[in-house]
Amino acid sequence: SFGLNIGVLHMDDLLVRTPSRPEGTGELITASDIAVGLSYSRQVSNRFTFGVQARYIREELANFVSSGVSFDAGLQYQTDFRSLRLGMVIQNFGADTNFDGGFLDYRTASTTGGQPRRQDFDSAPLPITFKTGVMADLESMVGVDLGESLKGNLAAQFEHPADNQERLNGGLELTGSIWKRRGTSPSTILRTRKPSNSSGNCLNLPTQTR
Repeated sequence: SFGLNIGVLHMDDLLVRTPSRPEGTGELITASDIAVGLSYSRQVSNRFTFGVQARYIREELANFVSSGVSFDAGLQYQTDFRSLRLGMVIQNFGADTNFDGGFLDYRTASTTGGQPRRQDFDSAPLPITFKTGVMADLESMVGVDLGESLKGNLAAQFEHPADNQERLNGGLELTGSIWKRRGTSPSTILRTRKPSNSSGNCLNLPTQTR
């Protein structure tokens, strides 16, 4: 199957400020981002599924433009061990990007006789991220009988972003005949802040059509 996704972010006008005019020069600039992705997925067998995506990304700030292409790839495998399913994905794989043109660097004014120096923008890597996770039915994995009206899922995910801390997330989902409850517990491997738990509830209300 094929898929198309588009994401757009646009901001209100921003006031230009300089070291000599911190209150603003009266000039306005704008900033926007756009990402367009084309994806393809296929179920190769009753155990193995994979998907890939190519995404065009473009960022605009004032008269400067940065654009590039990133790729995502993922797979899911149904193991022989009870209902255990394995999944892996790599996101934002691509070349470094940078804004075109240059800018006046006022940080060098103290070494250039008070005059800013024109500099080119540095390139920056894409925030490449690797994720792997497991998921299983609660009944078959733990060996408990929840009855016909209650189902459950267990999930765990390890996330390794290139520009942030590694994270380990766990989740539990319980589904009844007309309700569903989910809970997650994230944690950082190198912890510098206290993780927060989250949960949610929803109702599945039957509807009738004539």
